[in-house]
Amino acid sequence: MNKKAMERSAIMNNNTYNDYCYRIKQIATARFKYENLPESWDVDFLENTLYFKGVLGAWKHEDFGNVISEVCISDKLNLYRMPIQCNCYGLDITPRNKYVYNGVNVKDIDPSRSCVVLIKNNPDMWPTFNTIKLFCKRLYEVERTIDVNMKQQKTPLLITCKQNKRLSLLNLYEKYDGNEPVIYGTNDLMSDTGINVINTGAPYLVDKLQIQKQAIWNEVLTFLGINNNDVEKKERVIKAETESNNHFISLNLYNAYRCRKHACDQINEYFGLNINVKINYNLLNDSSLVDNPVEKVEVDPDE
Repeated sequence: MNKKAMERSAIMNNNTYNDYCYRIKQIATARFKYENLPESWDVDFLENTLYFKGVLGAWKHEDFGNVISEVCISDKLNLYRMPIQCNCYGLDITPRNKYVYNGVNVKDIDPSRSCVVLIKNNPDMWPTFNTIKLFCKRLYEVERTIDVNMKQQKTPLLITCKQNKRLSLLNLYEKYDGNEPVIYGTNDLMSDTGINVINTGAPYLVDKLQIQKQAIWNEVLTFLGINNNDVEKKERVIKAETESNNHFISLNLYNAYRCRKHACDQINEYFGLNINVKINYNLLNDSSLVDNPVEKVEVDPDE
């Protein structure tokens, strides 16, 4: 492969991977909707920070009022291994070291210092992107393999020739690969008998690879708590398999929801607000999937 072809391939590899990262992020950050947020809060920043960082803090700034910002957790932990303090920072905010409010430690906090309420992406404060990028790598590998296999169907040949004919054949292939309707050559192009064509017999694998790609997509959606029952297989999937998959979906969605809901409750209690979070059912095919064995997730009656 010449240098130009290698560069094009590398660019296509990066573009494919980045495209999957972008598409999945749009889904992951739209799973929840918030009510009664302060005007100074940006919901896109909130979900994007949880997606990439795993945690952020809500606190009261002396100039900006109620704000949300990135936080750096300290190494001081309480009895339940939860952080006692953290550093709140932002692009136009001077870093602030604050106590973490957990609902029971108010009496131990210096009254002159305000607290920060942590909003967690999940109980472990693990960024969603850490898992998603693994899925994107797998999706990109399958997608690029499909591209290569399609090319092999178009040119399933290996051509050998003398060195003095190599450049001419490369130029011809560039035109063929570019789908030019007519390719022109000189009279002596095929005059040498040293040109041989070998059929590589590349098998057609696109259909199998598409099935593999769909399986990875289903794993992504299950991880995000979104229904992904395969319509084509629905008649052949036994009830036990469907229920098992639904439990995974419910638990994954509930875990992310309950952390956000708990943060909303703490923020309301400490700052006297009335914010709320709900699941965005526009992303789900079946709202009954969020029935959790532990707790029924809140839902609007008209949704």
